[in-house]
Amino acid sequence: MVRWPDMSNPATRLKVILIVLMVVIIIVAIAASALAFTCTPTFCADICHSMKADAKAWRESSHAHVNCLACHVEPGLFMLILDKIKASKGVYFEIAGTYHKPINAHSHLAEELPSHPCERCHAIEKRKVTSSPGVIINHKAHIERHIGCARCHNRVAHPGMKGYEDFMAMEGCYRNPRECHGLVGAKAPGKCEACHPPGFELKPKNHFVATFLMIPKPGVRADHAKMAKEDKKYCDMCHLDKFCTDCHGMEIPHPEKFVKKEHGPIGKTKPESCTMCHPEPKFCDACHHEGYKPELGPMASKGHPPLVREKGAESCFKCHAPTYCAHCHVRGEKYPTIKGP
Repeated sequence: MVRWPDMSNPATRLKVILIVLMVVIIIVAIAASALAFTCTPTFCADICHSMKADAKAWRESSHAHVNCLACHVEPGLFMLILDKIKASKGVYFEIAGTYHKPINAHSHLAEELPSHPCERCHAIEKRKVTSSPGVIINHKAHIERHIGCARCHNRVAHPGMKGYEDFMAMEGCYRNPRECHGLVGAKAPGKCEACHPPGFELKPKNHFVATFLMIPKPGVRADHAKMAKEDKKYCDMCHLDKFCTDCHGMEIPHPEKFVKKEHGPIGKTKPESCTMCHPEPKFCDACHHEGYKPELGPMASKGHPPLVREKGAESCFKCHAPTYCAHCHVRGEKYPTIKGP
């Protein structure tokens, strides 16, 4: 049976109070030390495995001398403790290995971060802005519209990491026309002169490469086509959809309805529009000639005789008139349109 100390005895009472006070001091000291340690870059970089890449990028950035808390946590002990409570769920993710990488992939924290953590070191009213040559940055216009520093400088302390969009690049300025720059219906102007001085070369270097517009060899897309397919937002910074349509004679990239219903009439009447991007006949052959074997060559020359012998000519007349074959086999010359006479 546990015997409790006699608290009526002044000496015993004092001893108990001192022991309790000592325990509290030790607990507070341990908690304060733990709290202080979790606020160091060492904790983020070396203890938290999921943040190693982020810490490495920070150490190589212009902010390597700035503590993590200076940017990520509001000042004050209460805000620090509140942040630690919120971040405690990260301990579970770290131990369980269930972190989703990249962390903060779409830079939503940069969208929310206020400017005052930056302004503690950077006074924009007194700071001389040194933007890249040929680029005009109107910081005053952004400040007046309450646009936070991190809305543009999102990767300034963690540059060069894979999987993240850099809002300091031109693509970042056009990432959301409803909030930022754009050509049509945007909140901020998207015309070249808004950010570039007269005489500045507006075409990117990749536009001057010989294969940018021209198809380098059969079966290989031109550079601009590959770029548009991978990320059309890059094109949309300078070109409206009409720019592509006027050149190709059809909607580019093709909508689903075009592939299913509309490409047939254009392919028959204006095949040159198709061959701008699809120079090899086998591109069409693969879909339109059931049983086609690419190793036999293009249908128009070597590919169709074995297919006709094997399956008959009935399927041919879905696209070609009966006299189409005769025009070539009798006269020895191919008819100019796919339908035939």
